[in-house]
Amino acid sequence: MGYTIISLDQAKHCGFCVSVGDEIALHGTCITGKYDYHDASNEIKIFMKELIKEYNPILVTIEDIYAGLGRDTMKKLGILQGVLINYLIEEHILFKIISPKAWQGKLGYNKKIETNTKTWSIRIASELIGHKVKEDTADAICMNKYARENIKIIEVDTW
Repeated sequence: MGYTIISLDQAKHCGFCVSVGDEIALHGTCITGKYDYHDASNEIKIFMKELIKEYNPILVTIEDIYAGLGRDTMKKLGILQGVLINYLIEEHILFKIISPKAWQGKLGYNKKIETNTKTWSIRIASELIGHKVKEDTADAICMNKYARENIKIIEVDTW
């Protein structure tokens, strides 16, 4: 059956992808109804908890914060990332923060050919699942593919 991996493209509109083995079981976007980013971060954490409870993943991946964003945006994404990481640590859930450049490079993004990473990731994700996806979901789908193909999971027997 294979490992279950949950991937999150963290943002106020949080893209997500759940794979079981090589198959994508679920994908979409968690859109919060909250204006305040602290409340939105909590709502996304609750959504992530529900995904974890339902799918029991071996790994959760979160897209790292892109350094080229404005100060306020980076601060908000840092809050969200901290909230998610804190929960994963408390629950002893394996996680990995993945830089956009890492998964984009492995999936073939070439800035000499492609003019826009978002348009490219939408195209790649849409090809992977067989229908067009929205921007918020595309990065999570692509990052999930990267995780399935490039992150080695080592099982350790415990006594």
